[in-house]
Amino acid sequence: MIFKRNEVFTRVKEAVLADFPSVNVSAEYIVSPKSLPHVSIEMSDCYTPEYLQTQSLTEQYSVMMFTVNVYSNKQSGKMEECYNIMDTVDTAMRFMNAHRLSLSPVPNLENASLGRLTARYQVTADKDTFYRR
Repeated sequence: MIFKRNEVFTRVKEAVLADFPSVNVSAEYIVSPKSLPHVSIEMSDCYTPEYLQTQSLTEQYSVMMFTVNVYSNKQSGKMEECYNIMDTVDTAMRFMNAHRLSLSPVPNLENASLGRLTARYQVTADKDTFYRR
């Protein structure tokens, strides 16, 4: 199985921390992050499309989907902070040839005083390379 979760997480985390050193970054959804602003980078799906399957028993290609959530609790400009952080995430994901499927503000049901922005990305990869569609 081709599984690049750790590589994607590490690249995005390094990019975010280079631009925003105080951001808390995790590889999974956390209901109550220990500090804010916070970014979660989760692999939400991983599959081999039928058209990329071969006769080999070894997987040759994998399509991975990632969900990224950015949270801010600033008194003023919390969504602006979310968008600024997400811009860094977006650049890091594009560098890996990921395609952004969606980007939208989401009401944070656990704490309505937080700003939250969610993006979903898709990328196809083999064991060495991230491919552009």
